[in-house]
Amino acid sequence: MIAQSVLQACLNLGVREFVVCAGSRNSDLVHGLLQHRGQLQLYSFFEERSAAFFALGRTLAQLNPVAIVTTSGTAVAELLPAVIEAYYQERPLVLITADRPTRYRGSGAPQAIEQSEIFGSYARAYDLETETDVSSFDSAHLEVKGPLHLNVCLEEPAREIPTIHLSLYDKLRTTTNTQPASNSPALKRFLEKSSPLLVIAGCLNPDRALVTALESLSAPILADATSGLHAEPSLTHLLLRGGDRTAQKLEFGKVLRFGGVPSFRLWRDLETQAEIDVLSLSNRPFSGLARHSMRLDCPPESFESCDQQVPANWETIETTQADRLESALSQYPQSEPAQLRTLLTHLPSSAQLFVGNSLPIRELGLVSARKLPWPTYANRGANGIDGNLATCLGLAAGNDAPETWGLFGDLTTLYDLAAPGMLTELPNACTRTVVINNMGGKIFRRLPNFKGLTPIDTATIENHHQFDFQGWAQAWGLDYHLIQANGLDSNHLGQHAILELRPDEDQTEAFWADYSRN
Repeated sequence: MIAQSVLQACLNLGVREFVVCAGSRNSDLVHGLLQHRGQLQLYSFFEERSAAFFALGRTLAQLNPVAIVTTSGTAVAELLPAVIEAYYQERPLVLITADRPTRYRGSGAPQAIEQSEIFGSYARAYDLETETDVSSFDSAHLEVKGPLHLNVCLEEPAREIPTIHLSLYDKLRTTTNTQPASNSPALKRFLEKSSPLLVIAGCLNPDRALVTALESLSAPILADATSGLHAEPSLTHLLLRGGDRTAQKLEFGKVLRFGGVPSFRLWRDLETQAEIDVLSLSNRPFSGLARHSMRLDCPPESFESCDQQVPANWETIETTQADRLESALSQYPQSEPAQLRTLLTHLPSSAQLFVGNSLPIRELGLVSARKLPWPTYANRGANGIDGNLATCLGLAAGNDAPETWGLFGDLTTLYDLAAPGMLTELPNACTRTVVINNMGGKIFRRLPNFKGLTPIDTATIENHHQFDFQGWAQAWGLDYHLIQANGLDSNHLGQHAILELRPDEDQTEAFWADYSRN
Protein backbone atom coordinates (compact mmCIF):
# COMPACT_ATOMS: atom_id res chain seq x y z
CA MET A 1 0.00 0.00 0.00
CA ILE A 2 1.43 3.38 -1.07
CA ALA A 3 0.61 5.20 2.22
CA GLN A 4 2.56 2.63 4.23
CA SER A 5 5.53 2.80 1.87
CA VAL A 6 5.69 6.59 2.02
CA LEU A 7 5.50 6.70 5.81
CA GLN A 8 8.14 3.98 6.06
CA ALA A 9 10.40 5.98 3.74
CA CYS A 10 10.01 8.99 6.05
CA LEU A 11 10.94 6.90 9.08
CA ASN A 12 13.99 5.68 7.19
CA LEU A 13 14.98 9.32 6.71
CA GLY A 14 14.89 9.87 10.48
CA VAL A 15 11.48 11.56 10.78
CA ARG A 16 9.94 10.92 14.20
CA GLU A 17 7.67 13.96 14.52
CA PHE A 18 4.66 14.64 12.29
CA VAL A 19 2.38 17.68 12.25
CA VAL A 20 -0.96 16.50 10.88
CA CYS A 21 -3.57 18.60 9.10
CA ALA A 22 -6.22 15.96 8.54
CA GLY A 23 -8.54 15.76 5.55
CA SER A 24 -10.28 13.17 3.44
CA ARG A 25 -7.60 12.78 0.77
CA ASN A 26 -4.77 12.17 3.29
CA SER A 27 -6.82 9.89 5.57
CA ASP A 28 -4.79 6.76 4.77
CA LEU A 29 -1.61 8.59 5.78
CA VAL A 30 -3.26 9.89 8.95
CA HIS A 31 -4.56 6.44 9.92
CA GLY A 32 -1.07 5.03 9.47
CA LEU A 33 0.36 7.59 11.86
CA LEU A 34 -2.41 7.17 14.43
CA GLN A 35 -1.71 3.45 14.64
CA HIS A 36 1.83 4.24 15.79
CA ARG A 37 1.08 7.21 18.04
CA GLY A 38 2.99 5.68 20.93
CA GLN A 39 6.18 5.45 18.91
CA LEU A 40 5.89 8.77 17.10
CA GLN A 41 5.31 12.34 18.23
CA LEU A 42 2.14 13.63 16.56
CA TYR A 43 0.78 17.17 16.56
CA SER A 44 -2.44 18.25 14.88
CA PHE A 45 -3.84 21.58 13.74
CA PHE A 46 -6.65 22.81 11.55
CA GLU A 47 -4.71 25.40 9.56
CA GLU A 48 -1.85 24.39 7.30
CA ARG A 49 0.10 27.64 7.18
CA SER A 50 0.59 27.87 10.96
CA ALA A 51 1.14 24.12 11.17
CA ALA A 52 3.99 24.32 8.67
CA PHE A 53 5.71 27.07 10.65
CA PHE A 54 5.19 25.03 13.81
CA ALA A 55 6.97 22.14 12.11
CA LEU A 56 9.74 24.55 11.13
CA GLY A 57 10.03 25.53 14.79
CA ARG A 58 10.49 21.89 15.72
CA THR A 59 13.47 21.73 13.34
CA LEU A 60 15.04 24.62 15.25
CA ALA A 61 15.03 22.53 18.40
CA GLN A 62 16.51 19.32 16.98
CA LEU A 63 18.61 17.88 14.16
CA ASN A 64 16.12 15.31 12.87
CA PRO A 65 13.75 16.17 10.02
CA VAL A 66 10.13 17.00 10.88
CA ALA A 67 7.20 16.28 8.56
CA ILE A 68 3.90 18.02 7.95
CA VAL A 69 1.05 16.02 6.42
CA THR A 70 -1.69 17.78 4.44
CA THR A 71 -4.63 16.95 2.26
CA SER A 72 -4.83 18.02 -1.39
CA GLY A 73 -5.73 21.28 -3.14
CA THR A 74 -5.07 24.76 -1.77
CA ALA A 75 -4.10 23.19 1.57
CA VAL A 76 -0.77 22.44 -0.09
CA ALA A 77 -0.35 26.05 -1.25
CA GLU A 78 -0.59 27.23 2.38
CA LEU A 79 2.79 25.60 3.07
CA LEU A 80 4.75 27.85 0.72
CA PRO A 81 5.80 30.59 3.21
CA ALA A 82 7.28 28.05 5.63
CA VAL A 83 8.93 26.17 2.76
CA ILE A 84 10.66 29.35 1.62
CA GLU A 85 11.86 30.03 5.15
CA ALA A 86 13.12 26.46 5.55
CA TYR A 87 14.92 26.64 2.21
CA TYR A 88 16.99 29.67 3.16
CA GLN A 89 17.65 28.30 6.65
CA GLU A 90 18.44 24.82 5.28
CA ARG A 91 16.05 23.25 7.78
CA PRO A 92 15.03 19.59 7.29
CA LEU A 93 11.32 20.06 6.64
CA VAL A 94 9.46 17.19 4.95
CA LEU A 95 6.19 18.01 3.18
CA ILE A 96 3.89 15.00 2.74
CA THR A 97 1.01 16.19 0.58
CA ALA A 98 -1.87 14.01 -0.55
CA ASP A 99 -2.90 14.40 -4.19
CA ARG A 100 -5.35 12.85 -6.61
CA PRO A 101 -3.87 10.40 -9.14
CA THR A 102 -1.85 11.92 -11.98
CA ARG A 103 -4.61 11.22 -14.52
CA TYR A 104 -6.60 14.08 -12.95
CA ARG A 105 -3.99 16.73 -13.73
CA GLY A 106 -5.19 19.55 -15.92
CA SER A 107 -8.78 18.35 -15.60
CA GLY A 108 -10.10 20.95 -13.17
CA ALA A 109 -11.70 18.15 -11.14
CA PRO A 110 -12.40 18.91 -7.45
CA GLN A 111 -9.31 18.93 -5.22
CA ALA A 112 -7.06 18.49 -8.25
CA ILE A 113 -4.73 21.45 -8.55
CA GLU A 114 -1.24 21.21 -10.05
CA GLN A 115 0.62 20.09 -6.92
CA SER A 116 3.67 18.57 -8.57
CA GLU A 117 6.63 20.91 -7.98
CA ILE A 118 4.25 23.56 -6.61
CA PHE A 119 7.09 24.91 -4.46
CA GLY A 120 9.36 25.48 -7.43
CA SER A 121 13.04 25.83 -6.61
CA TYR A 122 12.38 25.91 -2.86
CA ALA A 123 11.99 22.15 -2.38
CA ARG A 124 13.19 18.88 -3.89
CA ALA A 125 9.97 17.37 -5.18
CA TYR A 126 8.93 13.79 -5.91
CA ASP A 127 5.68 12.42 -7.26
CA LEU A 128 4.97 9.11 -5.50
CA GLU A 129 2.20 7.08 -7.09
CA THR A 130 3.58 3.55 -7.18
CA GLU A 131 5.71 1.33 -4.98
CA THR A 132 8.47 1.68 -7.56
CA ASP A 133 8.40 5.48 -7.16
CA VAL A 134 8.83 5.15 -3.40
CA SER A 135 11.59 2.55 -3.65
CA SER A 136 13.52 4.73 -6.07
CA PHE A 137 13.16 7.79 -3.85
CA ASP A 138 14.04 5.97 -0.62
CA SER A 139 17.20 4.39 -2.02
CA ALA A 140 18.45 7.66 -3.49
CA HIS A 141 18.02 9.99 -0.51
CA LEU A 142 19.37 9.19 2.93
CA GLU A 143 19.54 12.65 4.44
CA VAL A 144 17.18 15.63 4.44
CA LYS A 145 18.83 19.01 3.97
CA GLY A 146 16.32 21.75 3.32
CA PRO A 147 12.68 21.18 2.29
CA LEU A 148 11.71 17.83 0.76
CA HIS A 149 8.31 17.52 -0.94
CA LEU A 150 6.71 14.08 -1.21
CA ASN A 151 3.54 14.46 -3.28
CA VAL A 152 1.59 11.23 -2.72
CA CYS A 153 -0.93 10.41 -5.45
CA LEU A 154 -3.77 8.45 -3.86
CA GLU A 155 -6.95 6.86 -5.10
CA GLU A 156 -10.20 7.49 -3.24
CA PRO A 157 -9.76 6.60 0.47
CA ALA A 158 -10.84 3.11 1.48
CA ARG A 159 -14.12 2.79 3.36
CA GLU A 160 -12.42 0.61 5.96
CA ILE A 161 -9.54 1.82 8.09
CA PRO A 162 -6.38 0.24 6.67
CA THR A 163 -3.87 -1.52 8.89
CA ILE A 164 -0.42 -0.08 8.34
CA HIS A 165 2.71 -1.77 9.70
CA LEU A 166 5.78 0.41 10.11
CA SER A 167 9.29 -0.54 11.15
CA LEU A 168 11.04 2.12 13.20
CA TYR A 169 14.78 2.36 13.60
CA ASP A 170 17.28 5.07 14.28
CA LYS A 171 18.94 6.30 11.13
CA LEU A 172 22.72 6.50 11.24
CA ARG A 173 23.93 9.99 10.42
CA THR A 174 26.97 10.51 8.22
CA THR A 175 29.40 13.36 8.58
CA THR A 176 31.17 15.17 5.81
CA ASN A 177 34.84 15.98 6.21
CA THR A 178 35.60 19.49 5.03
CA GLN A 179 38.90 21.28 4.71
CA PRO A 180 39.78 23.38 7.78
CA ALA A 181 39.52 27.09 7.13
CA SER A 182 43.07 27.72 8.27
CA ASN A 183 44.30 25.58 5.36
CA SER A 184 42.33 27.46 2.73
CA PRO A 185 44.50 29.47 0.29
CA ALA A 186 41.59 31.82 -0.47
CA LEU A 187 41.12 32.63 3.21
CA LYS A 188 44.86 33.09 3.69
CA ARG A 189 44.99 35.60 0.82
CA PHE A 190 41.97 37.42 2.23
CA LEU A 191 43.44 37.77 5.71
CA GLU A 192 46.83 38.87 4.37
CA LYS A 193 45.31 41.93 2.68
CA SER A 194 46.49 45.03 4.50
CA SER A 195 43.12 46.57 5.35
CA PRO A 196 41.21 46.81 8.64
CA LEU A 197 39.00 43.81 9.40
CA LEU A 198 35.42 43.79 10.69
CA VAL A 199 33.82 40.46 11.65
CA ILE A 200 30.06 40.05 11.16
CA ALA A 201 28.24 37.04 12.63
CA GLY A 202 24.79 35.82 11.62
CA CYS A 203 22.91 32.81 12.98
CA LEU A 204 25.43 30.33 14.43
CA ASN A 205 25.88 27.34 16.66
CA PRO A 206 29.34 28.37 17.87
CA ASP A 207 31.72 25.63 18.93
CA ARG A 208 35.07 25.88 20.66
CA ALA A 209 36.98 26.02 17.37
CA LEU A 210 35.01 29.04 16.17
CA VAL A 211 35.36 30.87 19.47
CA THR A 212 39.11 30.24 19.46
CA ALA A 213 39.33 31.51 15.88
CA LEU A 214 37.53 34.73 16.77
CA GLU A 215 39.69 35.20 19.84
CA SER A 216 42.84 34.94 17.74
CA LEU A 217 41.59 37.45 15.17
CA SER A 218 41.02 40.09 17.90
CA ALA A 219 38.88 42.10 15.50
CA PRO A 220 35.62 43.86 16.48
CA ILE A 221 32.54 41.69 15.99
CA LEU A 222 29.12 42.87 14.88
CA ALA A 223 27.08 39.93 16.15
CA ASP A 224 23.45 39.10 15.41
CA ALA A 225 21.28 38.25 18.42
CA THR A 226 21.01 34.70 17.04
CA SER A 227 24.78 34.25 16.71
CA GLY A 228 25.24 32.71 20.14
CA LEU A 229 28.41 34.79 20.60
CA HIS A 230 26.87 36.97 23.31
CA ALA A 231 27.05 33.96 25.64
CA GLU A 232 30.83 33.55 25.18
CA PRO A 233 32.69 35.41 27.97
CA SER A 234 36.03 35.32 26.11
CA LEU A 235 34.52 37.35 23.26
CA THR A 236 32.71 39.97 25.34
CA HIS A 237 35.36 42.65 24.84
CA LEU A 238 35.15 42.25 21.04
CA LEU A 239 31.37 42.61 20.65
CA LEU A 240 30.23 45.97 19.33
CA ARG A 241 27.56 47.61 21.44
CA GLY A 242 25.08 49.82 19.63
CA GLY A 243 24.75 47.59 16.56
CA ASP A 244 24.68 49.19 13.12
CA ARG A 245 25.18 52.74 14.29
CA THR A 246 28.46 51.85 15.96
CA ALA A 247 29.78 49.73 13.10
CA GLN A 248 28.99 52.42 10.55
CA LYS A 249 31.37 54.79 12.32
CA LEU A 250 34.29 52.40 11.88
CA GLU A 251 36.71 52.50 8.95
CA PHE A 252 37.25 48.98 7.65
CA GLY A 253 38.33 47.55 4.33
CA LYS A 254 37.29 43.91 4.57
CA VAL A 255 34.50 41.91 6.19
CA LEU A 256 34.68 38.30 7.36
CA ARG A 257 31.20 36.86 7.86
CA PHE A 258 30.40 33.75 9.89
CA GLY A 259 27.13 31.81 9.87
CA GLY A 260 23.86 32.85 8.28
CA VAL A 261 23.09 36.08 6.47
CA PRO A 262 23.04 38.89 9.08
CA SER A 263 20.12 41.22 9.78
CA PHE A 264 22.18 44.40 9.95
CA ARG A 265 21.64 47.43 7.73
CA LEU A 266 25.41 47.64 7.37
CA TRP A 267 25.41 44.26 5.62
CA ARG A 268 22.88 45.49 3.06
CA ASP A 269 24.90 48.64 2.50
CA LEU A 270 27.84 46.49 1.40
CA GLU A 271 25.96 45.96 -1.88
CA THR A 272 27.08 49.42 -3.01
CA GLN A 273 30.54 49.30 -1.42
CA ALA A 274 32.47 47.13 -3.85
CA GLU A 275 35.76 48.47 -2.52
CA ILE A 276 35.21 46.47 0.69
CA ASP A 277 36.23 42.83 0.34
CA VAL A 278 33.74 40.32 1.75
CA LEU A 279 34.37 36.66 2.53
CA SER A 280 31.83 34.35 4.20
CA LEU A 281 32.73 31.26 6.20
CA SER A 282 29.38 29.49 6.19
CA ASN A 283 28.00 26.06 5.42
CA ARG A 284 24.89 27.67 3.99
CA PRO A 285 25.05 27.98 0.19
CA PHE A 286 24.12 31.67 0.09
CA SER A 287 26.53 34.57 -0.24
CA GLY A 288 23.93 36.99 1.12
CA LEU A 289 24.99 39.65 -1.41
CA ALA A 290 24.19 40.22 -5.07
CA ARG A 291 27.60 41.80 -5.63
CA HIS A 292 30.83 39.84 -5.92
CA SER A 293 31.98 38.19 -2.72
CA MET A 294 33.54 34.86 -1.71
CA ARG A 295 32.10 32.02 0.37
CA LEU A 296 33.94 29.03 1.82
CA ASP A 297 32.14 25.98 3.18
CA CYS A 298 34.73 24.97 5.73
CA PRO A 299 35.06 25.04 9.53
CA PRO A 300 37.42 27.52 11.19
CA GLU A 301 40.36 26.35 13.24
CA SER A 302 42.74 29.07 14.36
CA PHE A 303 44.03 32.27 12.83
CA GLU A 304 46.89 32.74 15.26
CA SER A 305 49.42 33.22 12.48
CA CYS A 306 47.43 36.05 10.89
CA ASP A 307 48.02 39.40 12.61
CA GLN A 308 45.05 41.48 11.58
CA GLN A 309 44.81 45.21 11.16
CA VAL A 310 41.68 46.44 12.93
CA PRO A 311 39.69 49.68 12.52
CA ALA A 312 41.48 52.62 14.10
CA ASN A 313 40.27 53.61 17.57
CA TRP A 314 37.40 51.14 17.35
CA GLU A 315 37.29 50.61 21.11
CA THR A 316 37.04 54.35 21.78
CA ILE A 317 34.32 54.75 19.17
CA GLU A 318 32.43 51.78 20.57
CA THR A 319 32.61 53.13 24.14
CA THR A 320 31.40 56.57 23.03
CA GLN A 321 28.43 55.05 21.22
CA ALA A 322 27.62 52.81 24.18
CA ASP A 323 27.63 55.82 26.51
CA ARG A 324 25.33 57.72 24.15
CA LEU A 325 22.98 54.75 24.02
CA GLU A 326 22.92 54.43 27.79
CA SER A 327 22.16 58.12 28.15
CA ALA A 328 19.23 57.92 25.72
CA LEU A 329 17.82 54.81 27.40
CA SER A 330 17.96 56.52 30.80
CA GLN A 331 16.47 59.78 29.53
CA TYR A 332 13.52 58.09 27.80
CA PRO A 333 12.50 55.18 30.07
CA GLN A 334 9.11 54.68 28.36
CA SER A 335 10.56 54.53 24.87
CA GLU A 336 10.34 51.24 23.01
CA PRO A 337 14.06 50.33 23.35
CA ALA A 338 14.10 51.21 27.06
CA GLN A 339 10.95 49.23 27.81
CA LEU A 340 12.40 46.28 25.94
CA ARG A 341 15.58 46.41 27.99
CA THR A 342 13.54 46.46 31.20
CA LEU A 343 11.47 43.53 30.00
CA LEU A 344 14.61 41.45 29.40
CA THR A 345 15.35 41.57 33.14
CA HIS A 346 12.30 39.36 33.69
CA LEU A 347 13.57 36.51 31.53
CA PRO A 348 14.98 33.71 33.70
CA SER A 349 18.43 32.53 32.73
CA SER A 350 17.00 29.07 31.99
CA ALA A 351 14.58 30.39 29.35
CA GLN A 352 14.93 30.27 25.59
CA LEU A 353 14.06 33.27 23.42
CA PHE A 354 12.54 33.51 19.96
CA VAL A 355 12.63 36.97 18.41
CA GLY A 356 10.58 38.24 15.50
CA ASN A 357 12.00 39.97 12.46
CA SER A 358 11.70 43.66 11.58
CA LEU A 359 12.27 45.99 14.57
CA PRO A 360 12.35 43.45 17.48
CA ILE A 361 15.52 41.64 16.40
CA ARG A 362 17.27 44.93 15.72
CA GLU A 363 16.21 46.49 19.02
CA LEU A 364 17.19 43.35 20.90
CA GLY A 365 20.69 43.60 19.45
CA LEU A 366 20.76 47.29 20.34
CA VAL A 367 19.80 47.09 24.02
CA SER A 368 21.25 43.71 25.01
CA ALA A 369 24.74 45.24 25.12
CA ARG A 370 27.29 42.42 25.17
CA LYS A 371 25.25 39.76 26.89
CA LEU A 372 22.41 37.50 25.77
CA PRO A 373 22.40 34.60 28.26
CA TRP A 374 19.49 32.78 26.62
CA PRO A 375 19.57 30.53 23.56
CA THR A 376 18.14 32.92 20.97
CA TYR A 377 16.35 31.91 17.77
CA ALA A 378 14.68 33.65 14.84
CA ASN A 379 13.40 32.98 11.35
CA ARG A 380 16.30 34.46 9.41
CA GLY A 381 15.75 32.72 6.10
CA ALA A 382 13.71 35.16 4.04
CA ASN A 383 13.61 37.74 6.86
CA GLY A 384 9.80 37.75 6.73
CA ILE A 385 7.31 38.33 9.54
CA ASP A 386 4.98 35.52 8.47
CA GLY A 387 4.50 32.55 10.82
CA ASN A 388 6.81 33.77 13.57
CA LEU A 389 4.48 32.91 16.48
CA ALA A 390 3.79 29.40 15.18
CA THR A 391 7.52 28.80 14.74
CA CYS A 392 8.12 29.92 18.31
CA LEU A 393 5.50 27.47 19.59
CA GLY A 394 7.16 24.70 17.60
CA LEU A 395 10.40 25.55 19.39
CA ALA A 396 8.59 25.46 22.74
CA ALA A 397 7.13 22.00 22.08
CA GLY A 398 10.45 20.33 22.82
CA ASN A 399 10.29 21.22 26.53
CA ASP A 400 14.06 21.71 26.51
CA ALA A 401 13.67 24.96 28.45
CA PRO A 402 11.35 25.65 31.42
CA GLU A 403 10.04 28.78 29.64
CA THR A 404 9.95 29.94 26.04
CA TRP A 405 9.66 33.68 25.46
CA GLY A 406 8.65 35.11 22.10
CA LEU A 407 9.28 38.75 21.22
CA PHE A 408 7.18 40.09 18.33
CA GLY A 409 5.95 43.27 16.73
CA ASP A 410 2.25 43.99 16.45
CA LEU A 411 2.01 43.43 12.68
CA THR A 412 3.92 40.16 13.02
CA THR A 413 1.36 39.05 15.59
CA LEU A 414 -1.58 40.10 13.42
CA TYR A 415 -0.16 37.89 10.66
CA ASP A 416 -0.33 34.86 12.95
CA LEU A 417 -3.48 35.16 15.05
CA ALA A 418 -4.33 31.47 14.67
CA ALA A 419 -1.04 30.26 16.14
CA PRO A 420 -2.21 29.95 19.80
CA GLY A 421 -4.48 27.13 18.68
CA MET A 422 -1.32 24.99 18.71
CA LEU A 423 -1.03 25.43 22.49
CA THR A 424 -3.41 22.52 23.05
CA GLU A 425 -0.59 20.35 21.65
CA LEU A 426 1.84 21.65 24.30
CA PRO A 427 0.46 20.52 27.67
CA ASN A 428 3.80 20.80 29.46
CA ALA A 429 5.30 23.91 27.84
CA CYS A 430 5.35 27.36 29.41
CA THR A 431 5.19 30.28 26.97
CA ARG A 432 5.33 34.07 27.22
CA THR A 433 4.36 35.89 24.03
CA VAL A 434 5.45 39.53 24.13
CA VAL A 435 3.74 41.83 21.63
CA ILE A 436 5.34 45.25 21.12
CA ASN A 437 2.25 47.22 20.13
CA ASN A 438 3.31 50.54 18.63
CA MET A 439 0.16 50.69 16.48
CA GLY A 440 1.85 49.93 13.17
CA GLY A 441 5.08 49.08 11.38
CA LYS A 442 7.33 51.67 12.98
CA ILE A 443 10.43 50.23 11.34
CA PHE A 444 9.51 52.29 8.28
CA ARG A 445 10.30 55.45 10.25
CA ARG A 446 13.85 54.19 10.62
CA LEU A 447 14.36 53.66 6.88
CA PRO A 448 15.91 56.56 4.95
CA ASN A 449 13.76 56.09 1.84
CA PHE A 450 10.56 56.81 3.81
CA LYS A 451 11.67 60.01 5.52
CA GLY A 452 9.87 63.28 4.84
CA LEU A 453 6.44 61.79 4.07
CA THR A 454 3.18 63.48 5.01
CA PRO A 455 1.28 62.06 8.01
CA ILE A 456 -1.38 60.46 5.79
CA ASP A 457 1.27 58.80 3.63
CA THR A 458 3.13 57.63 6.71
CA ALA A 459 -0.06 56.07 8.11
CA THR A 460 -0.55 54.13 4.89
CA ILE A 461 2.99 52.78 4.81
CA GLU A 462 3.10 51.91 8.50
CA ASN A 463 -0.31 50.16 8.39
CA HIS A 464 -1.66 52.09 11.35
CA HIS A 465 -4.25 50.31 13.49
CA GLN A 466 -6.04 50.67 16.85
CA PHE A 467 -5.97 46.99 17.76
CA ASP A 468 -5.15 45.82 21.27
CA PHE A 469 -4.38 42.21 22.04
CA GLN A 470 -6.44 41.61 25.17
CA GLY A 471 -9.46 40.34 23.21
CA TRP A 472 -7.20 38.04 21.19
CA ALA A 473 -5.76 36.57 24.40
CA GLN A 474 -9.25 36.08 25.84
CA ALA A 475 -10.42 34.33 22.65
CA TRP A 476 -7.80 31.66 23.22
CA GLY A 477 -8.26 31.59 27.02
CA LEU A 478 -4.77 32.96 27.72
CA ASP A 479 -3.44 35.02 30.60
CA TYR A 480 -3.05 38.69 29.54
CA HIS A 481 -0.93 41.50 30.97
CA LEU A 482 -0.53 45.05 29.73
CA ILE A 483 2.97 46.42 30.27
CA GLN A 484 3.21 50.20 30.53
CA ALA A 485 4.85 52.44 33.08
CA ASN A 486 4.24 50.01 35.96
CA GLY A 487 6.32 47.24 34.42
CA LEU A 488 5.61 43.52 34.84
CA ASP A 489 5.14 41.20 37.78
CA SER A 490 6.60 38.05 36.22
CA ASN A 491 5.84 35.99 39.34
CA HIS A 492 2.11 35.96 38.60
CA LEU A 493 1.91 34.72 35.03
CA GLY A 494 -0.17 31.77 33.86
CA GLN A 495 1.20 28.78 31.99
CA HIS A 496 0.70 30.64 28.70
CA ALA A 497 0.70 34.42 28.83
CA ILE A 498 0.28 37.26 26.34
CA LEU A 499 2.28 40.33 27.41
CA GLU A 500 1.38 43.49 25.52
CA LEU A 501 4.01 46.21 25.67
CA ARG A 502 2.83 49.69 24.67
CA PRO A 503 5.73 52.12 24.41
CA ASP A 504 5.27 55.88 24.57
CA GLU A 505 5.41 57.13 20.97
CA ASP A 506 6.78 60.59 21.80
CA GLN A 507 9.54 59.18 23.98
CA THR A 508 10.40 56.61 21.33
CA GLU A 509 10.77 59.27 18.65
CA ALA A 510 12.85 61.40 21.02
CA PHE A 511 15.06 58.42 21.83
CA TRP A 512 15.86 57.75 18.18
CA ALA A 513 16.43 61.43 17.44
CA ASP A 514 18.83 61.71 20.37
CA TYR A 515 20.72 58.46 19.78
CA SER A 516 20.95 58.95 16.01
CA ARG A 517 22.33 62.45 15.98
CA ASN A 518 25.86 62.87 14.63
